[in-house]
Amino acid sequence: MNIDWEGKDSRILENPNMPQAQKQVLDLHREELLHKDNLMWFQSSGTTSKSPTAMKWIGLTRDNLLSSANAVNQWIQSDSGDTWLMSLPEFHVGGLSILARAHLTGANVVQTDGRWDPQSFIEKIEKSKVTICSLVPTQVYDLIRLNLRCPKGLRVVFVGGGRISENLYALARKLDWPVLITYGMTEAASQIATASISSLESDAYPNVHVLPHLDCSQTAEGRLILKGPSVTSVIAQFEDHRLEFQQYSNDFVTDDIVELSADKKYILSVSRVGRTVKTLGELADLDQLQNLFNQQNSEYLDCHIWYLPDSRKENEIVAVSSQLQNWDKVQAAIISYNLHAPKWCRIDKIYYLKNLPKSPLGKILWGELSALLS
Repeated sequence: MNIDWEGKDSRILENPNMPQAQKQVLDLHREELLHKDNLMWFQSSGTTSKSPTAMKWIGLTRDNLLSSANAVNQWIQSDSGDTWLMSLPEFHVGGLSILARAHLTGANVVQTDGRWDPQSFIEKIEKSKVTICSLVPTQVYDLIRLNLRCPKGLRVVFVGGGRISENLYALARKLDWPVLITYGMTEAASQIATASISSLESDAYPNVHVLPHLDCSQTAEGRLILKGPSVTSVIAQFEDHRLEFQQYSNDFVTDDIVELSADKKYILSVSRVGRTVKTLGELADLDQLQNLFNQQNSEYLDCHIWYLPDSRKENEIVAVSSQLQNWDKVQAAIISYNLHAPKWCRIDKIYYLKNLPKSPLGKILWGELSALLS
């Protein structure tokens, strides 16, 4: 993709595999999005609506993207001697951010064919002398499962798009993978907080440090507030074929509940608004339950904790997995989970779906999952 970083035109970064129903709605309002100057529009996976046409698009200016890119470059001391692997799709903010970072430093960017294959990934890094890349936790798991050691010369592997467990992180570090855990969102033009390069001097699981270009604070209920030059000023919400623009001028209140360090320099934990449900009269935090399951999930099975409405319990905590070939291991992990979970959060039902609805980066699309299960 060729980007004129000095230009003022607007673009819609579309997933070529966007569902047809969403594409039809987008086409109806395409000119309204493009009419706004100097915005790159990215579709967010952060909607829990069950409507097949519900969408959220984040508008980011070139200045937003370049501000984030500059902060990341400085954080990892990237320069023209680096080679970035384009391991994320260009229609995702993480992918376009790679182009922005390389643009600022004159670094090289190596393209991939878009397919994920662990062995081919290793060969690409070695052949192209890649020094920096980005992965999601499921890809890290694939590398560890095959006992693949990090190639020489690769100095940074950003891991985001979901929490990497402490066990998986430790295994990756034993195989010399230079994992920098990162937390970000489209609304901030990619990374918000990232582990430091110095964290690689130890195998201890690191906290993520808020990048210097951003200020973080919290609402009374703990929602993360962002302020800084990379933060969006406009979001387009699609619901029932209608388009509504939401404008932001100062602080941006996110949907993430966070725990900050006393000096607000570190983000210690993250969960999402709407990820807490009531069951048997008690509150259940689905992110905490997922983390609890992950601690029992030594096989790193593709299994997720969710809920369904229930006439007696109000909501029932359930598990959903695509691992039919490893169903006995899924059941064993759930049994272990139940031994450690609060009694109102124990799981009696495991649902099988051949293909779990996921974003291009492997995030579960919870709204689509709810619709499939109902």
